[in-house]
Amino acid sequence: MDQCRLCKKRIMLEESHIIPKFIAKWLKKNSATDYLRFMDTPNIRRQDLVKIKLLCKACEDLFSDEESYFAEKIFHPYMNRKSHNYNFSYNHQLIRFCSSISWRAIVYLTEILKNETNPEIEKYKSKLEKFLLRDISNLDQYEQHIIPLERVSQSELNIKHSNINFYFNRYIHIDLLSSENGMLIYVKLPNFIILSNINYKYINKLRGSRVSLKEGNLLNKEYLLPMEIYEYLDEKLGRIKANLNTSMSETQREKILETIKRNPNRFEESLTLKAMEADLYPYHFIK
Repeated sequence: MDQCRLCKKRIMLEESHIIPKFIAKWLKKNSATDYLRFMDTPNIRRQDLVKIKLLCKACEDLFSDEESYFAEKIFHPYMNRKSHNYNFSYNHQLIRFCSSISWRAIVYLTEILKNETNPEIEKYKSKLEKFLLRDISNLDQYEQHIIPLERVSQSELNIKHSNINFYFNRYIHIDLLSSENGMLIYVKLPNFIILSNINYKYINKLRGSRVSLKEGNLLNKEYLLPMEIYEYLDEKLGRIKANLNTSMSETQREKILETIKRNPNRFEESLTLKAMEADLYPYHFIK
């Protein structure tokens, strides 16, 4: 028997998504081609996101409840909104959802990809595990933050690359952001960023995006991002452009064009096209 990474029981493990399955379904449903492609392997068409044997069924069910809550109460209502004004109330399940995503991200980065870890990261993982198992009711310094992403222009963010809305809407990404000011877990979902504090020095300046332990409101207001994020985003957008220009084969480009030609209506109605249009005309579109 394998060991469940969360509860530590020796038991048969489920295949667990690092990023929830409903995100993959949404991306495919609203794509131009009904396929997924990862930034580091653009020549491979995929039907699903990364899955690994990580959790037992009981722990997987714990996460599934919070995923359903986020999907039904926050994600889909936000994506289907008709204006820039929104106000979504939430309960304790939002912080559990954000914590579960942040925990999966750091476990995947340090234990599956074998990225470097340290005592601060291990302490962070242990705290989140106790919280997710309901052994404790407070995260202390390990706050969870969520930032809804609106359409923007590159000039608003003072970045060089113009594919920002395409990245906001169509890409998923996880990372450990580390600087002289401390560490944050970064999870990029379609139109949302989740940040989880490890020991970031200026976390109090981000209080507007902090998720409450019990209840709160996610609403249309100005959200602050850590100053390191802007430089990070610019570097990431540059890599995406370079990968698409140099790494994707002519064969795969032709497959994409053939798929679009077979169903031009799908392409015209897709959020793939709308995201590209938003980078050209950022103030003309809502979602």
